[in-house]
Amino acid sequence: MPPDLSDVTELERALAAQELLFWTVDVRTGVLGISRRRLPPQAMDPALCAQFVGLFSPGDQDLLSRTVTACVRQGGPLDLDLELHYPSGTAHWIQLGGALDPDAPAGQPRLYGLARNITAHKREQLALAQREAQLQAVLAQDVLGIVLRDLEGRVLLHNAYAQQATPELLEGDLLRSLEREVIATGRPHSSELDLRGEGPARVALTLIPYRQGHDLRGTVTFIQDVSRRRSLELLSAQYARQLEERVVERTLELHRLSDHLRYAAEYDELTGLLNRNAFLREVQVALDLFPAEGGTDVLLLTLIDLDRFKWINDRLGQARGDALLVQVAQRLRLTLGSGQVIARLGGDEFAALLRVPSAGQVQGRLDQLQGTLALPFLVGDRDVQISAGVGVAVVGDQQEAGHLLREAGIALTGAKSGRRGGSVVFRPWMREQHLLRLRLRDDLRHAAARGELTVYYQPVLNLRTGEAESVEALVRWQHPVHGLIGPGEFISIAEEHGLITDLDLWVLREACRFIRPLVQEGHLRRLSVNFSPLHFDRAGLTRQIEHVLHAENFPASALTVEITEGLFLRDHRLAGRVLRELRGRGMQVAADDFGTGYSALSYMQNLPLSALKVDRSFVVGTRFPAIVHSIVDMAHALNVQVVAEGVETEQQLGALRQMHCDYGQGYLFSPPLPPERLLDWLAAHRPG
Repeated sequence: MPPDLSDVTELERALAAQELLFWTVDVRTGVLGISRRRLPPQAMDPALCAQFVGLFSPGDQDLLSRTVTACVRQGGPLDLDLELHYPSGTAHWIQLGGALDPDAPAGQPRLYGLARNITAHKREQLALAQREAQLQAVLAQDVLGIVLRDLEGRVLLHNAYAQQATPELLEGDLLRSLEREVIATGRPHSSELDLRGEGPARVALTLIPYRQGHDLRGTVTFIQDVSRRRSLELLSAQYARQLEERVVERTLELHRLSDHLRYAAEYDELTGLLNRNAFLREVQVALDLFPAEGGTDVLLLTLIDLDRFKWINDRLGQARGDALLVQVAQRLRLTLGSGQVIARLGGDEFAALLRVPSAGQVQGRLDQLQGTLALPFLVGDRDVQISAGVGVAVVGDQQEAGHLLREAGIALTGAKSGRRGGSVVFRPWMREQHLLRLRLRDDLRHAAARGELTVYYQPVLNLRTGEAESVEALVRWQHPVHGLIGPGEFISIAEEHGLITDLDLWVLREACRFIRPLVQEGHLRRLSVNFSPLHFDRAGLTRQIEHVLHAENFPASALTVEITEGLFLRDHRLAGRVLRELRGRGMQVAADDFGTGYSALSYMQNLPLSALKVDRSFVVGTRFPAIVHSIVDMAHALNVQVVAEGVETEQQLGALRQMHCDYGQGYLFSPPLPPERLLDWLAAHRPG
């Protein structure tokens, strides 16, 4: 009989299903046998054997060969973790355990053993290692002191910077008194202290309660040296006064007027840095002189764009926003040095031409730049902390300033799309990627009119009755050249280029038109539609939704507006106002992807929500069902229903029902379906 694993696809299915596989290998001939059921497995065809071995990387193949040889020579066990890469594009980690077969004929050594899927275990190991590395990186920094103490004042954790910079403070009564105050009140504490002796002259203290779940376990203290910030501000003010005095003393009225006109043509009025045109001219001069004979210098054009500046401007006012920009400019001058070319190109975007002694020092220079911008700014009577995205273009053979600025802009786009405070150096492949995004932007403007957009629907089931009470509308784009494009790729383009409002309203219109008969006939009770948080940056969303509902004769009471919880964290007052408007018109409102944005429960309890949609990562995560159970209990205490996203297994479904979760959505019930397949699905799952 042939072996019961006849091809690579069968092997992939078996391992994905967590089946144990028996294997043997004839060491002398290399003939391999794999089986689900029989032991020993039958030998495989040599071509198929080679195909299976080819699933391992060259490095893993070499490791396997060496381990087998050692096992044969020394008689020890075989224990390896290896990664299989299938032609389908998926991969599995497997554990091979085996030993020499004592029943093999003399002179024909043979190994036998078991293989099992350990992919989930490997991923957990990698995730744990990454979190440990992140924690160590936080503790290893030398900008912020961190001290964790229990309720009795015992130090549970601290970093070296806290001990080295302020040992007297850590051992003194003042800090312990503040910790006791935080423990007693349960509220954070912030203040600044002047210190004596070695170390910083002035520090900023922030103490917050340390909790595990709902239990108060101690305090966390953050210590930051603000001495340099104070001295730099005084130095900057002194320099400004001296400069003003020299101008008054040495300039006649006519010269002052001439200088003012020249200044307006070349400098930014707010910050005193070069403007765009003057910067490009200075960059071109530097490019024409670069490189010097025999020099090893590296010339960088950097674009710097502040994160969250619009939010700061809106919340603190334009005057304080301008004051922050002025301080950013001052800090760039102090950090980069007077010999560098620095400009404000407009808004919160700055640029600098940096000369670095060698390529090996480029990243260090960029880290220094971002590190100095990450330190708090004193704006009025408030400490404001920001970060910045940095796009970098390295001067090469081309010597044209505008071209270099465009490359830095492309790199900045990549930096802004990643984590905050990131830097990206331009690479040639980014140009094509950037052009592709621009082409997709242009194509997306007309995608709906060309019939390329389709609304899919995923059923949402009542976990108590098992009935499909509602569906969520999800847009898909069938591009004529690039094929099916998921929303994860084009929604960001729509948001970046101002297309998201029209796109979301189009989805609402199409979904209302299709779902209305199903609601009227009683097959569904509700339709859920996602809306980007960017809608809430301008007025009129409620009116626009009402207009669509009226045009499609769709009842407002059957619509749930889903909004990602990022809106609530960005501006919970605005979110509360808009949500009350929607609820006042009869619509329901759900917080989508709940938990991914580190929701503030104090905000959520004051918002008029109808439902929370627990993000899929919690449902399939390692700490399910503990986290989901706590969310369900909290939501029910606030009279809010809970929808669990990403339900994939019967075990998850059973746990959700035990914790009285209201609704479920996921591939266990149905993937997102095109309209015609949704009708078939509803007909097949209709009760009775």
